[in-house]
Amino acid sequence: MKRQQTEPRRKPAPARKPAEAPKKPAARKAHAGNSWTELAPEELERMIATEAYLRAEKRGFAPGHELEDWAAAEREVREKLAAGRPSGRQ
Repeated sequence: MKRQQTEPRRKPAPARKPAEAPKKPAARKAHAGNSWTELAPEELERMIATEAYLRAEKRGFAPGHELEDWAAAEREVREKLAAGRPSGRQ
């Protein structure tokens, strides 16, 4: 008769903590007086898109000026942020 080899008893694996989902970095805003010097990229893009839309609306949405509108809106938003003024018309 052949003897069966048995594996040595293993210790049970220690209980593991469930993996935590990576945390999204919070939108960083450094406030210096009244100027916001740093925004999340999504927030900056939203502000520029709003300004570009408002420019197009003033023109009656005539086609062919989209790039001009975006560039002017980006310039305006960045200037307002540098000066500490809020952007976007309400």
